[in-house]
Order: sequence, then structure tokens, then C-alpha cells
Amino acid sequence: MRFGVCTSLDQVGLYARQGFDYLEIGVSSFSSLSDEEFERMVATAAAAPLPIEAVASFFPPSICLT
Repeated sequence: MRFGVCTSLDQVGLYARQGFDYLEIGVSSFSSLSDEEFERMVATAAAAPLPIEAVASFFPPSICLT
């Protein structure tokens, strides 16, 4: 069994030390980035000790789903 954690990319070191296998990050953490900022985030993620294998929160709070 593998365990992931939903968190921000800047917390990856903490969760890697605690034994998690992967990260799940929120779409809001990258949906409004410029292309340059997004490329920096991708480079940071590629160098991180845990892979990002899932994303969450596809809909912003401003969109009512119910």
C-alpha cells in the first residue's frame, strides 16, 4: 500500500521524512501562475524527493456545485 498526502509543494521535505510516497497538490497552487512561474514550479517538483501523483480542488470556491 502507498500513502500520499494533500499539501503544498513547499512541504515535500517534511512529508518525505515522515515516509509518505507521493504528494497531492491543489490546482489553485498553479492555476493562476504565469508560464515562467509554472516552469519554475515544474522544475521544483521534478527535483523534489516525492512525486506529485494527484491534484485536488479543480473547482474554485466561487463556483457553486450544489
